Amino acid sequence: MKESFGHNKISFNDFVRDKNLGPKTEKLFKWFLQDSCGCTDCDEINEAKLYRAYDNFRQYIATHNFFYPDNKINFEENIEDFDSKFHRSYKFAKDKHDATGAIRKFSGAPYIVHPDGVAKIVDAYGGDDDQIKIAVLHDTIEDTDTNFDEIEDLFGEEVATGVEMLSNDKGEIDKMGKETYMSKKLLNLPEKYLFIKLADFLYNILDHPRESQLERMINNLIALSRNRHLSKKCNEILDACLEAAAFQMN
Repeated sequence: MKESFGHNKISFNDFVRDKNLGPKTEKLFKWFLQDSCGCTDCDEINEAKLYRAYDNFRQYIATHNFFYPDNKINFEENIEDFDSKFHRSYKFAKDKHDATGAIRKFSGAPYIVHPDGVAKIVDAYGGDDDQIKIAVLHDTIEDTDTNFDEIEDLFGEEVATGVEMLSNDKGEIDKMGKETYMSKKLLNLPEKYLFIKLADFLYNILDHPRESQLERMINNLIALSRNRHLSKKCNEILDACLEAAAFQMN
């Protein structure tokens, strides 16, 4: 289905299938649509009107985190409100991700909102300074032209090691599949980096994954909880992940 802006009409259900919206996102977009233009899911809706409403919905989500089931984390807080010792890592990550032009798939927001959000989760759940820096930088080796030595020179060996450990091996993913690869990775990550990876999971669960992605992450988390003894801090985030996943599925 093309995102045409003519006079064609489509049903809400066809739009949901075309966009592959998860059940929670579908429900909330339906509410948004009804509130903003009085449409119902039974209506044949003007295609242009529907796509404009969807764009407005995504923009609203990018700036108002009304999907999170508790108030532990304020995603609207500016990273610059963190201690100044984190400003350099944030600017480095932002410049690197901005240079690729990457955006978050659902909201269309600049990619930096993801590592920014993961860092806020790590901070909220008691991460130390190096863990917060690793969280800010965690996708730079995997997704930008950054290498280990560059991070080590700027932020030290511990931070560089953490970022490298959290980077996915795309060749191995192709060989064994994402779910199997990630389950193996979660079982073998050192605890201090697993804590950050679980924060990454929590952000991704909250960021409107497709239903297949959500199911894969739930399977990874269940396998982790069954096969590895976790610290109190890791268990707290894992529980938050499962709670958020249940919230998305309902």
